[in-house]
Order: sequence, then C-alpha cells, then structure tokens
Amino acid sequence: GEIAAQNWIRQELQALGYQTSLFNYDSGGDVVIGDFPGVTQPEKVVILGAHYDSYNYSTTTGNAPGADDDASGVSAILEIARLLAGHQFDYTLRFCAFSGEEFGLLGSEAYAAHLDSQGADVVAMIQLDMIAYRANGDSRSVDFVTNDTTPSLNNFAMEVYRAYVPSLEVKSGYLSGGTSDHSSFFRHGFAACFPFED
Repeated sequence: GEIAAQNWIRQELQALGYQTSLFNYDSGGDVVIGDFPGVTQPEKVVILGAHYDSYNYSTTTGNAPGADDDASGVSAILEIARLLAGHQFDYTLRFCAFSGEEFGLLGSEAYAAHLDSQGADVVAMIQLDMIAYRANGDSRSVDFVTNDTTPSLNNFAMEVYRAYVPSLEVKSGYLSGGTSDHSSFFRHGFAACFPFED
C-alpha cells in the first residue's frame, strides 16, 4: 500500500498545479515533493511535511493507527496546498510527504541530509504529525513541541495562531515520547516547528 499511497499523494499535488517529483532514498516508498516556486526569492524554501507510512506494533490486530498517525497530517498538507494553489508567494512552498517515518525518520533524514549537502536555503520546516486526536475532557488546543524545534519559529507560529484563531488555546511543551520528521531537519541546521495535537 505504500507505493499506492505515494502515487496518490503525488497525483493530488499534480492536480492542484504543483511541480512534483519523488526523492528516492531506498527500495521502498519515496518522499513525495510538490513545489510551488516563489516569485521573488525562489531559492528560499518553506517546507510543510507529513508522513504517509503507518505501522501497527500490536500483535493482536492487523490494523495500523494510520488515521491520526499520520493521515491527519497528510490531509492537512493537501488541504493547505489546495488553499494556497494559484496564489503568489515570494518564497518557494514545498510540500513533502515522507515515507519511512515509523522506522526511524528514514525518508526525512535522507532528504534533509540531501538538502544540507546542496546548501539549500530552507527557511522553515513545519511538520504536521498526529493533529486530529483529542482525548475526552481535553480542551481544544494546539500544542507546540519545544524539543528539536526552533524557539523563534515556534514563537512566530504561536503568534500567527493567536492573531488568526484567537479562540484556540495555544500551548507549548516538551514531547516526552517519540518524535517526527521535523527532527531530521533540525539536526541538519534548518529551522523547524512541530504543532501537535496534545
């Protein structure tokens, strides 16, 4: 199913008018890339990422927890791509759907290392992973993960939320278990941000 998902995501981005490509880093699914070149400074790149692989660690059921981890993020980047299509921006917008996240950030690490080796000017990487779950009794909020992220980018993003969605509670905190593809970019010196469900 991984290759079918990869091809479907690419088709969706192509249908929206994005320039698409695949970054092949191993024998499995590739990183799907959808570019919308900037008008005045196309060398500067803003990446919005999510991962399309899912894995079931349980031995009692065959279903993987893919709806939240991370179809929620993939759905979000596709909707953001739809909303922004046809507009003009100074910087290049790059939508990345990563494979291999569940097995150790494989796709994002390979791609971030590639961009690093090319001297790419990635001004921000925003990862959307697990953004759709809210436990019973929890307030509706967006939480910004502070580890492996850039404080100035987090602060900017939180201010944007407060300005445009003032009724939404904004929090920040340390993620004690697991990580996501933003971490690969952060380790390669790129500014990273990871808004999370809780």
